[in-house]
Amino acid sequence: MRHIPYATVLLVLTAPLAAVPQERASVKLDDAEHVIVYRQDGIYAVFPFMPERQPEDGIIVSLSARTNPSHDDPSGGVVVMRSTDGCRTWELHQHSEGDVSPEDVGTIQALPTADGALVSVYAGWEYYPEESRGELEAAGHEVASAREGLIGALTAHRARVSRDGGLTWEEKDLPMPNSGGVMAFHGGIVTDQDIILWPVYGAPSPGDTGHSYVYRSDDSGETWTFHHIIGDSTGRLPLNETSLLDLGGGHILAFVRTGDEVDHMFRAESFNGGITWGRYADSGVRGHPPHLLRLRNGHILLTYGYRHSPFGIRAIISKDNGRTWGDEFILRDDGMGGDLGYPMSIQLEDDTLFTVYYFRSASGGPTHVAGTLWREPE
Repeated sequence: MRHIPYATVLLVLTAPLAAVPQERASVKLDDAEHVIVYRQDGIYAVFPFMPERQPEDGIIVSLSARTNPSHDDPSGGVVVMRSTDGCRTWELHQHSEGDVSPEDVGTIQALPTADGALVSVYAGWEYYPEESRGELEAAGHEVASAREGLIGALTAHRARVSRDGGLTWEEKDLPMPNSGGVMAFHGGIVTDQDIILWPVYGAPSPGDTGHSYVYRSDDSGETWTFHHIIGDSTGRLPLNETSLLDLGGGHILAFVRTGDEVDHMFRAESFNGGITWGRYADSGVRGHPPHLLRLRNGHILLTYGYRHSPFGIRAIISKDNGRTWGDEFILRDDGMGGDLGYPMSIQLEDDTLFTVYYFRSASGGPTHVAGTLWREPE
């Protein structure tokens, strides 16, 4: 494995750390239609993933159907739900029982490239017996308790590439200068220059608050490089989960989650296909984590969880390629509390927007995966 010196990836965030929200109206969408994607008593259903490129015969959403209400315990496996009526009703398509596996996640999130390959990145938790804790911590990995007798460690950082439509997969180790480990988020993108960009985040040294990075491949996943997007080397501002959007010609927009106390998404841009990044700024948008989507009319949609009262899901739209953003649209404001969100959106054939997320209603019931059908206001 090739290691990159920390000095090559650590940059000082020059944007001001004080989060000053931009003045914008918050508009509740009364005509939004809410649907249940997956809800089951006794199951903590979280972290939906919805590919932007969907199969021709329906819409699929994957999710973690956990038997324990925990972000660290993977028990319960991965469920894939499918809709054939425009996201209004959903049926079980696949259930991989047991612990969530890298193979399950990677196959669902695989990206098609121009030469016909399928490529995915898995970075994050792998699971070990409790007695491995000392060895893993001594090696510098971040470790967390999953359940009795089981721990998770941030040891995974590899790509999977298929050249035969997903029948067989080749695994490739990825460069990782981060001894504690990195976490992937919401999958990657393939740009109009056929460059694969896969955002991850982590801390480059013990005690650091967190940085946003990206894995980059310009040869359909054969080789990879590791690049820094944004981080605060003063240690005051945690930066982590990142969504990327290809604006064309090597111009990439990134929105980055900050720590809960700040909870303003920062933004950054690249003009050379994700190699170097700049134009750091506080977006002024409160909430997390982000998901970016280019609409057919050229507008950019940003959806995010809102973990403040009233708890829910929100969105804003830019009509000028991300330079400015309009009013904030309230998709949901009836959440039980802050354990919700991770939205992803797609645009259906009739231009209806579908936003999926995990949620627990203030009226009660289990944590579940839900969705909202809505349209961009005139």
